[in-house]
Amino acid sequence: MRLFYLICVTLFVFVNLSAHDRLELNTTVDSVNLSKYADVLFTDRVDLPYERISSAQYNTRFTPVKSESVSAGYHKGAVWLRFSLYNASKEPFEGTIELPTPWINYIDVYIKRELQTTTIHTGASRPLSQRDVTSKSYYIPLRIDPSQSVDVYMKFYGQDALTIAPYLYSKAYAQKEKFYSNLYVGALVGIFAVIIAYYLILGISLKESEYLLYAFYIVSLLFFMGTYYGYNLQLFWPEYPHWNQKMVAVSVALTFYSGLLFARHFLNTRVHMPQFDIFLRSLMYLFLALVFLRFLVDDHFLIIRMIVFLVPFYSLGLLYASFRLWQKGVPGNGLFVLAWLLSMVSAFLASVMVQGYVDYRPEYYYFYGIATVIDIILLAFALAAKINTIKRHKEEANHALLQKEKELAELYANKNRELEKIVSERTGKLLEMNKKLRTLATTDKLTGLYNRARFDEALKEEIDNASKDHGKFGVIMIDIDYFKAFNDQFGHQAGDTILSEFADVLKLAVVEKGILSRWGGEEFIVLVHNAELNETKRVAEEIRKKIEAFSFSYAGDVSASFGVTVFKEGDTISRILKRADKALYQAKHSGRNCVRVQ
Repeated sequence: MRLFYLICVTLFVFVNLSAHDRLELNTTVDSVNLSKYADVLFTDRVDLPYERISSAQYNTRFTPVKSESVSAGYHKGAVWLRFSLYNASKEPFEGTIELPTPWINYIDVYIKRELQTTTIHTGASRPLSQRDVTSKSYYIPLRIDPSQSVDVYMKFYGQDALTIAPYLYSKAYAQKEKFYSNLYVGALVGIFAVIIAYYLILGISLKESEYLLYAFYIVSLLFFMGTYYGYNLQLFWPEYPHWNQKMVAVSVALTFYSGLLFARHFLNTRVHMPQFDIFLRSLMYLFLALVFLRFLVDDHFLIIRMIVFLVPFYSLGLLYASFRLWQKGVPGNGLFVLAWLLSMVSAFLASVMVQGYVDYRPEYYYFYGIATVIDIILLAFALAAKINTIKRHKEEANHALLQKEKELAELYANKNRELEKIVSERTGKLLEMNKKLRTLATTDKLTGLYNRARFDEALKEEIDNASKDHGKFGVIMIDIDYFKAFNDQFGHQAGDTILSEFADVLKLAVVEKGILSRWGGEEFIVLVHNAELNETKRVAEEIRKKIEAFSFSYAGDVSASFGVTVFKEGDTISRILKRADKALYQAKHSGRNCVRVQ
């Protein structure tokens, strides 16, 4: 009998030492971290009912929580939390329990009073219409009458990380907390939406692929942040939690894929770091494969583990590439390095918090979204800096070219003044030399055609003559189809061969019908003498067929698009070229290898 008594006393002392005291409430309570007053039980089974967990058999298995939150990481079983609350005031306590991490799949709450137990079911894997409480976070309403105690048991389980940080709020404080939380999420989504729309419009109007890739990256981030802050299920598919569960891994993998796609293009690693670019491209395709694999495999844990395994290679790889190119002075890379460092730090902090290596704190949780917004703004500045630098370099190159032409013109003038002083027997030789220099200044070196400056002079003369004599002439603007893709595949030397052969075909096709010029890159332009619209169009069609029939080196078949216009009374150089360019644009967007007229 004495032994039995000692055992009972020992068990009583053990239970009281291993459990937290109940939390006493009053009307002055606004916000309490319940983890400090909670006990936790980790189980390998998710099917254990509340009645069994709350029985004496499991009572001693709970242990006090000794941190600011509870985390089991990716736990295949269930986590039970319990705590006791006592209203020590003379007024009813009206409050709310918040569970702020919205990615937990299943949450069952049991509120036990003297004569009854209230059950509430919520969680990310339950449709909003079937939840007892619907919101981004999980808010559990709670009322405790004066001098009344309640025992709260919570069961957490699912495929995502179990990061548990219950907070108790008064009714007024809960309303304020919901307002600021919704305001934060609304601002986050609004910022993302504005940036996406702006860069989509910019990319389409300016035909800048980097703007479109940046917009794609922000779209992926929008859905990725939606899994972290819980607005995906609310905004996009409130009645399809199974789809929401798939989108967790899909949005993460797609964000890393689009990030690599944008970063490789921005850093131009294919040119600056070709060997390392192979590694980045392989990593990019692995993330894309995981996107599709998630739709084929229902093992969420497997896909997440694979993503987590690849993330260090992703983060450190891009940091290494951007830092190396920043040292080489590649435009925009300084801001890119800063943005990537911020992204890595904030993502690491969020990851270790989700995994439970550091306690959940609201400031940590919301810092990730703020840091992400700063990150994408820094990337936007980096993108603008890069494009502005490239444009400035082009302008400087054009200015240098114009300066050289000016110096060359001055050289011609000096030579002419010197020629007047030279004896008559050398006059012929000097005139021949001057002719060759003029040819070099007005001829494209690669194709032997007029360069752009010389064509501008010829076009101005043609316009002046036509304006005086009511004459007529046509202009054909030509662009080689898919030349950039060929250049990227076979190299610039092969591209130069195609341009040279293309010019030869043009010479044979045009002969003495007009003036030929290389307009720039893969664009050519033809001035057709004494031609109405139908005649100019016929010449363009004849050229198109000759090109189509010619067998080019490396490429074999090559096609081109044609923009046709004719002189109108009052035309200037810019007007007639603008119409020809618009017609060429229509030809490009009509399937290429065709002639369009303006």
